[in-house]
Amino acid sequence: MPTRKVEVRREQILAATIEVLREHGFAKARVKHVAEKLGISYTLVYYHFPTREKLLADTFTFLAEDEAVAMRQLADDSADAVYKMRRTVAPITDERPVTRWIPLMEGWVAALRIPEVRSGQTRYLHRWLDSLQRIIEQGVEEGSFRCSSPAAAAWRINALLDGVCVQLASYDGALPRDVAHQRMWEGVALELGCTTETLSGSPT
Repeated sequence: MPTRKVEVRREQILAATIEVLREHGFAKARVKHVAEKLGISYTLVYYHFPTREKLLADTFTFLAEDEAVAMRQLADDSADAVYKMRRTVAPITDERPVTRWIPLMEGWVAALRIPEVRSGQTRYLHRWLDSLQRIIEQGVEEGSFRCSSPAAAAWRINALLDGVCVQLASYDGALPRDVAHQRMWEGVALELGCTTETLSGSPT
């Protein structure tokens, strides 16, 4: 029987909910799963989040905010734009992208039905895109990128990366992973007016 641990904080519950989403998905995730993972009473979860919908909405907003903050920190870094773009794209080439991206994709599904999730996702998406645009603009100033509209390129690159994540997670084996990664780098390079080798770090 789970014990009540008053010291469990809101952030711990959100982190546990992310793990539950990885294991069960949006449709089957329940408050009891979160409570069991933390070893607490489900009433404590309800103390912080009065409904399942509120718990999930805040979790997806937490995820979106985390991505937006990380992107802003990358844009603020003193490194050159090519390095920053590599850091932006490279996580998708992880050996196990499903582990990283499933909660975010579950957030897209939830946004279709929960207005609070949709508004949170939209707010932080704009912040993420603003940071990506800044990186592209830096690259243009440095002469590494040739791009007439950094804002439009940022939107298209984000759409490309999202699409690759969905395909790698949902259509396993439909396209060899290395081929998908190569085409992804090619698409980003086309948007930025540079070579694929420049972005991927491969020797020329």
